[in-house]
Amino acid sequence: MKRRTDKAFLGMIALCLGLLAPLDRASADPLMRGVGNPEKITGKVGATPHREAPARQARSTSRKQGDPGIEAVAAAIAALSKEYAAFEKDPQNARTRSESNYFVDNPSAEVTPELIVKALGNRISGSPRLQAYVKWQLLSAIPGKFDEAQAPAALRAYSSAPAPVAMPGMDPQQRRQIDMALSRLRQDEVAGVDKEISEQAGRVALANAPILAYRDAMFARLPSAYDTYVAGMEDLVQRMGTGADIRGHATNVLGGLQAWALGMDAKPPQVQNMLAALGRLKTLKAPDYISGVTWDSKGNKAKSKSGRSGLEAKEIDRVGELIVAGSQGAGGGGGGGGAGGMKFRDEK
Repeated sequence: MKRRTDKAFLGMIALCLGLLAPLDRASADPLMRGVGNPEKITGKVGATPHREAPARQARSTSRKQGDPGIEAVAAAIAALSKEYAAFEKDPQNARTRSESNYFVDNPSAEVTPELIVKALGNRISGSPRLQAYVKWQLLSAIPGKFDEAQAPAALRAYSSAPAPVAMPGMDPQQRRQIDMALSRLRQDEVAGVDKEISEQAGRVALANAPILAYRDAMFARLPSAYDTYVAGMEDLVQRMGTGADIRGHATNVLGGLQAWALGMDAKPPQVQNMLAALGRLKTLKAPDYISGVTWDSKGNKAKSKSGRSGLEAKEIDRVGELIVAGSQGAGGGGGGGGAGGMKFRDEK
């Protein structure tokens, strides 16, 4: 039997992992990968997800002549798109911004929050991560919260934010292909494949950085309201479904949810809906992703290492208990710090 070459075999592993495919090939609906629709978590309690306007309409709206504010926003979009496109082409040498600071560096009195919110709802040409990067930078023109008039359109923009790219091996078919390939690995090949998977995970994290930064910045600017936490919970579930980092977002959503539920604006039916959503979140099992490969000396074979993006059930229970205690007037700790000690599932 002809012995396979290491290069050819590692190439097969790479193909199974999608290493040779563009990162833009994210799942159209990451939640279908073993997690389910976010409506099953929160119930049909939020606004209908916004669908972005066609690119042609976005261009005609944002390119009006004679309005200096519109022209300034259009110039910012062009400059930021060029900035991130250069990074996509040459990530080793090109640089991107580590903070949302475009309008801090390039202040414009003509750029209003209303124009920014309108731009956030429009489609921008480019990859999902480029779109997220540009919109994240546009938010530097709005240092505080969206006001009451801007909030509905901003919430729709948040709900239609680009989806995170899935970590390696989350698709069931892809996982089966990887497991079959791993069953043929020799011990001396494990280190090379483990390195390939680790590098792919790094590329996914790099692609997700502007997407998560944009989502985080949008959520932080939305008012503390029922629909905001519905959208925030759906975002949390979507991140779990792609293996994306959830730590900061989960703390912000569940901590803010607790403070909102104990406030004067929360209606009892809304609080009950959110408590039910927490119960469903606790039972949600996100799919595993492949974080690496190790050699199983007992079984004398290669074995994949798995990770999962999720929350500890007891932490979800604690937030729910504090909400219930507060709503019953039992003095259950108020709105500060219910999610401060939140724990997350690490690699196993």
